Amino acid sequence: MARRGSVRWRLGAIALLASLPLLVLVILNAMGTFQASVTRGLDTAGGNAEVLAGSVDGYIGELDRLLVAVGAGVGARRGAEADEALADVLAALPSSVERLDVLDVDGTTVATSGPAASGDGAVDDDVLRSARARPGQLAIRARVGDDGGPPRVALARASSGESILVHGLVSLETLQDVLPVDLPAGVTATVVDADGTIIARTDEPARFVGQRLVDLDVPPEAMASARPQRVMGLDGEERFVGSHPVAAAPWTTYVSAPTEATLGSAMTRLLRVALVGVGTLAFALGLALLVARSITQPLARLSADADQLATGDLGHRTAVASDDELGVLAERFNGMAASLERRSAEVAAVVRSAPLPVVVVDDAGLVRSWNPAAETVFGWAEAAVLGRANPLPGAVDGAAPLGAQVEARTREGTALIVEVACSPLCDATGAPLGAVLVYRDETARRELEARAAQSAKMEAVGKLAGGVAHDFNNLLTAIGGFTELAHARALVHGDATTASHLEEVLQAADRARRLVEQLLTTSRRRPREVTTVDVDAVVDDIAGLLRGAMGEAHRLRLALTGAGQVRLDRDELEHVLINLTVNACDAMPGGGKVTIGTAIDGDDVVLSVADSGVGMTPEVAARATEPFFTTKPEGAGTGLGLATAYGAVTAAGGSLAFDTTPGVGTVVLLRLPRAGAPTVTEVTDGTAPPRSDRAQG
Repeated sequence: MARRGSVRWRLGAIALLASLPLLVLVILNAMGTFQASVTRGLDTAGGNAEVLAGSVDGYIGELDRLLVAVGAGVGARRGAEADEALADVLAALPSSVERLDVLDVDGTTVATSGPAASGDGAVDDDVLRSARARPGQLAIRARVGDDGGPPRVALARASSGESILVHGLVSLETLQDVLPVDLPAGVTATVVDADGTIIARTDEPARFVGQRLVDLDVPPEAMASARPQRVMGLDGEERFVGSHPVAAAPWTTYVSAPTEATLGSAMTRLLRVALVGVGTLAFALGLALLVARSITQPLARLSADADQLATGDLGHRTAVASDDELGVLAERFNGMAASLERRSAEVAAVVRSAPLPVVVVDDAGLVRSWNPAAETVFGWAEAAVLGRANPLPGAVDGAAPLGAQVEARTREGTALIVEVACSPLCDATGAPLGAVLVYRDETARRELEARAAQSAKMEAVGKLAGGVAHDFNNLLTAIGGFTELAHARALVHGDATTASHLEEVLQAADRARRLVEQLLTTSRRRPREVTTVDVDAVVDDIAGLLRGAMGEAHRLRLALTGAGQVRLDRDELEHVLINLTVNACDAMPGGGKVTIGTAIDGDDVVLSVADSGVGMTPEVAARATEPFFTTKPEGAGTGLGLATAYGAVTAAGGSLAFDTTPGVGTVVLLRLPRAGAPTVTEVTDGTAPPRSDRAQG
């Protein structure tokens, strides 16, 4: 369909405007003819109603003359002579005259052709009163369906010098003879009395006489109007209705004709005119379209080519060829497309060769470009993200500050710390088109910084602990020596109480000495005896000691797989296992199971100690290997157990990590290089193990 304002639309509008005056003229002529047909139908209905009213007036005049003749025939006769004269008159009249009565002005019956009893065939008192009130005039009233009898008309007239009243009952069937019989199909003629009851009708009189006209095809508004009307009948059919009052009686005649019979030819002509007009317009528009086709088709192809170019198909070229201005436009289009293709290729080459991840998004945040560096760092292939929402953080409108560091996740779910720089893309008018997002993976640098800070802290703590432990060890040597001498003397003199007290002092000194050894190990000021040891054998050897230290509420389970040998100080390994087992039991105050297992992972031996205790929060797990850090009540722990284990493992070239969830439990994972496996020399700097979401207090 041609768009508004296009060449095809304009030519069509010109053709339409050129044809419109002729079309309007023809339509106005047809509408005039149609309106004339409506007027003619109304006039015909009104005229027929007037003619019918005249016929009814003639009918009533004959009845009036009948009463005058009866009055003259009976005259002043009385008794049997009057009855006999009235019977002779009645015998000479048609059978439609059912009864005749002659009465004095005071209502006394002079002569009658019927019984005196009241009823369907009796004298109509209302008509008699009306005749007395209007001497010399006919009083008449239709009696339709009285007591179930046949329809009649009661009439009375004062005659013979107003000394008598003549009353008669005449069958209304004679009124049917007055109605026309040659009416067109669908046209009905109806006579109604003062209250709208039908007393004669051309269409099925036996069915409709006695009904009210408003219950049939003439609406009340047509009955209330003296002018012919075009109305919708109660039967749903549109009609012309004309009415006219009957002069000699309070009756009205109606003629109703369907409009279809009168307006059919006019409607046909109007339809033909409409078809001719539509055909004329179609011809004009078709001619205009044919003229515009040679112009609009090349323009439409150029428009489609431009749309194809806008979708990103920069290699597309138009095939429009012409020697006129359209041909020049096609050449310029192809030149522009070639220039865009070159510029786009240059930009794409720069983006794809960039060492940093570069992502181009549109104003809706959907990815339009994803370079190889982004594939390498984040794991998504370009085909998997094009046209979809950017899976990486970054504001499309460039609201994020330049160099902001945020957390991003790779396709596998690994969390990375990235620095993102956002540059908005706008068109020539400044309207936003999208943004260019450049990411730099800062995870390794942040980890190095954290490890360096942790190393410096651990080194400072280690130096402090080592210096204090060395001096304190000297003091413990003196305390222990003199306490042993005093203990021996107390035994010699038989002072059991003093000897008992001194034994407590010696035990405290021994505990302090072990604490000093842990401090010296943590600070690496105690020489290590590195040997090749079998991890499974060491665990199996101290299993009995561990079960004895655990108590009855806790159970030890070994899951040893023959993981192999490692190089480290055996005493330190035993000390580490004891500390980890004690920590696991402390994490399960109500009792539980501690599992020590071994496994091989590549060139490493993995030693694990698992419990189902209270677990650790991420904040506690992050500080669990710091010297003197503990979550146990005061006096229940030194905070050196995990620090010692961490120092021993890292000194052997291994690592310590936690897998912990609060309320679920903790798994401590010791990873040690297997003896004889190729190793990479690393500087053991005492940094904290990788943080995890599972830990132990």
